[in-house]
Amino acid sequence: MHISVLVLAIIVFGAAFAQGFSGFGYGILAMAVLSLVVTDIERASVFVTLSVTVLIIALLIRSRRDVAIDYRQAAMLFLGLLAGCPLGYWFVLRQGDMPACRIIFGAVLILFALNGLLKPHIRRHIPMALAPVFGVFSGLLSGAFSSGGPPIVLYLYAQEDDPRKALGTVQLVFLGASVYRLAIVGFSERGLTQDLLLSAAVMAPVAVVGTLAGYLATRKVSSRAFLLGVYALIVTAGALNILKGLTPMR
Repeated sequence: MHISVLVLAIIVFGAAFAQGFSGFGYGILAMAVLSLVVTDIERASVFVTLSVTVLIIALLIRSRRDVAIDYRQAAMLFLGLLAGCPLGYWFVLRQGDMPACRIIFGAVLILFALNGLLKPHIRRHIPMALAPVFGVFSGLLSGAFSSGGPPIVLYLYAQEDDPRKALGTVQLVFLGASVYRLAIVGFSERGLTQDLLLSAAVMAPVAVVGTLAGYLATRKVSSRAFLLGVYALIVTAGALNILKGLTPMR
C-alpha cells in the first residue's frame, strides 16, 4: 500500500475522530478515503482491519466497566460472520483491482450513508433466529472491505430501547470479526506483510488519540452537522469509486 505516512495519519485520525464522536464508522470511513488515494483495495482493507483491531481493544479496555455485553446475541451474529467473511475476502482478493469491485464498494458506501441519513424504521426486537442472517451480510462486507459494521449495528440497535446499551456487544462482535478476518488474510496468498504490520503499529497511537479527541468533541460540536459532513464525504467517495469503476468500461 503506497501512501505517505502523513496522509495515512490524517486519514486514520479523521476516521478515529468520527468513531469517538459517533461510536461507529472508523472502518467504513477509513476505507472510503483510502480507496481514493490507493489503488490496491485489498491491501488497504487489511491495513484498516489491523488498525481497527487495536482501536477496538483500546475501546473495550477503556469502557469495560461501563458497558454490558450480550454474549448470546454476539454468538448468533458470529455464526453468520463465519460463513460470510471468507466469501467477502475471496471477492476482494480476486476482484480487488477490477472495475466491479470499485462499483460494488461505491454502492456500499452510498447505501451506508443513505441509511444513516434517512434512518429507516426497524421493528424493535428482531427475532434472534435472524441474527446469523445479519451476520452473513456483515461478514461479506467485513471480508471484502473491512466495513462490516452497518448490518451489526442495525440488528443490535433494534434490540435495545436505548442503543447505547448495545455498544459493548457491537464492539465485541467487531473485535471477533476483525481477528477472524486477520486469520483468513494470514493464511491467504498475500498474507500479513511486514510493511502493513509496521504501518498499523505506527498508526495505533494516532487512532487512539483521534478517538479520544472525537469523544471530547461531542460536548462542543453539533452532532447533526458533523454527521451530515461525514455522510456527505462517504457519498462523495462512493460516487467517485463508481466513476472509477465505470471509466475503464467506456
